[in-house]
Amino acid sequence: MHHLAYVFFFLIENMQAECSDHLDPIKCMVQDLHKVFYHEEYLLQKEQQFLRKLENLKEELQPLEELKSNIMALAEARTTRLKWVGLALLSTQGGALAWLTWWVYSWDIMEPVTYFITYGSAISFYAYFLLTKLVSLFYLRI
Repeated sequence: MHHLAYVFFFLIENMQAECSDHLDPIKCMVQDLHKVFYHEEYLLQKEQQFLRKLENLKEELQPLEELKSNIMALAEARTTRLKWVGLALLSTQGGALAWLTWWVYSWDIMEPVTYFITYGSAISFYAYFLLTKLVSLFYLRI
């Protein structure tokens, strides 16, 4: 008759808590030997498990990263366009006021006009802020 011996190894997560003085000392020695011989394999398995999980998370995150980069590109383009439109409007306003002040009317007539234009601009920008609840700086919206 053949005598076969089967050896089963179980990894115990917290071996120090399992092995105490009141338990069988042989059991503690076997646990210590098991920990010494198979701890590196256990760590390697855990590392591979975490790497697989990390790869899965990266794959799940990839479409969201692409969507974010598209949104950021659109936001940057819109912000740049709004800056240039604002510059064009302010330049046109300044040119029109200069033309009206020096060639058409005098400063005595244009002074109250420029005051109300400035005050109206401040009110319109504040109304924009109240309606959109957004600060007009792009980098604060990131």
